[in-house]
Amino acid sequence: MFETHIEELVESGHPYRKLLNIVDFKKLCTPLKAMFCEDKGRKCYHIESGFTALILQWMNDLSDRELERFLKENNADKLFCGFSLLEKTPDHTYFSRLRAKIGGTKRLAQF
Repeated sequence: MFETHIEELVESGHPYRKLLNIVDFKKLCTPLKAMFCEDKGRKCYHIESGFTALILQWMNDLSDRELERFLKENNADKLFCGFSLLEKTPDHTYFSRLRAKIGGTKRLAQF
């Protein structure tokens, strides 16, 4: 069976690839991992995926519902957030819960 990987669908010079090469989001999100535990009964996403999705939301001036659709429909955005081609992406409620857990820009500035 033929399987296409998302890396093959996003051009090598795409701006998101350049940003991923510059910023180590895994390291950047390390202090946030302590705030998150596995939610029982819910699909869990890596904090890096959620954080990068919020960056996309800010960069593209999207609502939570628009961000949900954006991630479902755009391969470059999935790649930027660390999702595979066929992986289910978060729904809009995930992003508001994530922002509430992070606590806003003042809390992020403490890290």
